[in-house]
This record gives sequence, structure tokens and C-alpha cells, in this order.
Amino acid sequence: MAEFLNFGFVSGEVADVELSNLGDRNNARCTVNVSSGDSFITVQLNSPRNADRNYAEQLFDELQRGDFIQVNGILEEYEYDGEYRRNIRPFVSNKNGYSNSIGIYADDRDREEKATARIAGDVTEIEEYYEDEEQHMMYEVLVFDTYNPEGDEELTRRQVVKGEIENYINYIQNRDDTTEQDVKLAKEHLQSLKNTDGDDVKGIVNVIKEFDDDFNPRMFNLNFYHLTATGEVIEEMEEVEEYDNVALGVYIRNEVQVDDFGYSDGTTNLLEIGKLKEHEKNQEVDDLDW
Repeated sequence: MAEFLNFGFVSGEVADVELSNLGDRNNARCTVNVSSGDSFITVQLNSPRNADRNYAEQLFDELQRGDFIQVNGILEEYEYDGEYRRNIRPFVSNKNGYSNSIGIYADDRDREEKATARIAGDVTEIEEYYEDEEQHMMYEVLVFDTYNPEGDEELTRRQVVKGEIENYINYIQNRDDTTEQDVKLAKEHLQSLKNTDGDDVKGIVNVIKEFDDDFNPRMFNLNFYHLTATGEVIEEMEEVEEYDNVALGVYIRNEVQVDDFGYSDGTTNLLEIGKLKEHEKNQEVDDLDW
């Protein structure tokens, strides 16, 4: 059975904390830079619009530089200026805030610093590349949020993709700068989805990838992640193919590189695969050799 999971974790020392506006709401976002080992991880808490209080302001008031914290939440990835950026968004409820996702600890605590994630989803692309003559394998993994707010049965891939495309069509139809061609193209992607058979993973994944390529929309129930394997992990992953479902343990790395003279020499910013936990073939019955 296909599995989807997105869980990020970071523990470390608060390097910086700031408040900012979120859309039309003042001070609704608290951004915390956490020093964890050799990495600096961004934690971004967005206070829910209908929350009992402004949890972003509460976290800002509670934290000080040098505090040791542990945070768990959703790992987010986005592209900015040609690079992939990542941050962890803590789980926040309207009533209980972030009490179950952020811990702030005393100075005498045993400070184990780490930044990791557990990612499970469908492999949508595999690419080999070399850096400093070392082999790297990049795996693009698509994670579906299959939570169904209207029932106990989880949503299917098809239902999630259908919802994303329909929501985007509704969004652009209400914009003054939308062209008829944009609406037509989006509806063509919706029709392509309808033309796929059953739970055809390859067909459904290809529809959402092409839709993403054409519009680069903000999607709320789908996340693409770009994960890197090196060394022995490449051998561990060698049987993984596109459209397979995998569960992975990942290191979150955002490290400043320093040359022999102490000058900054760029950054290492990647999600590095540390473990292949599960691997399942997404294969249709019609493709099996009886």
C-alpha cells in the first residue's frame, strides 16, 4: 500500500528570531534560525488566522538568542533564485498552539543537535550528476497529503490532483490578469487527468508534473522534494525506479563552506538521503507477467 509522509525535525541553538507580516495580518509569522551542528535551519511558524491568540508573537516573546529548542513539523521546499530552499513549519493548532511541536529547554540539558526528516512518496525523477568528481543521484519525490476532512477514508492520488487543478482554475478565473489561454490550458490538464485509467500512478504523476511545469502554482496538498544520494546510499537505492513508492530518512543540510583561508566559499544546501526504509513498486496488474 502506498505511503505518504512528511515529517521534519530540528534541534539546536536559536541564532536569530524575527517577526513579520503574513499577507494582511500583522506579526503573524515568526521565523527562527536554528544552529544545528554545521547547519543553519529555518523554522517558520505561521499563526492560524482563526487561532485563539497570535502564536507567532507568543513564540517571538518566548525565545531568546542562545536558547536550545526542538521543533517538529512539516518540511517545506521551494525554489528561489534558481536554488532549492527548505524550512520546517511547526504544527500549530487554533486552540493549543505549538505546545506539541516546539520545546524550549534549560541550559543544563544534554544538547544533541540534529536536523532530519522522514519523507515517503512517489519517485517522479532520477538524475545522475557529478560534483568534485563524486557521483550524486538526485531523486525527485512527490508527497501527497491524502487527509480527507469530509470522511474517514483517505483521498486517492487522483482526488488530490483533481482538487489542486480545480482550485487553481477557480483561482485564476477570479483574477483580472488571467487570459483565456491560461484557463484553457489548465482545463486541458484536468481533462488529461480524466483520461488516465484508475489508479495509474505514472499517468497521474505525469499530469501533475506537466501542470506544475506550465503554471508553477502554489499547491497545498502536494509537495515535491529533491533528495540527494551519495556513496553507499547510491548502492542501497539502485533498485529504485521512477514511479516507485519509497520511505526515506533524510539529513537536512544547509552549511557554509569555508576555504583554507577562512573565507566563505559558498554553501551546501541539500536534503541528503541517509536511509532507505521502505521500497514498493507502483505497478499495475496489467503490467505483471503472469
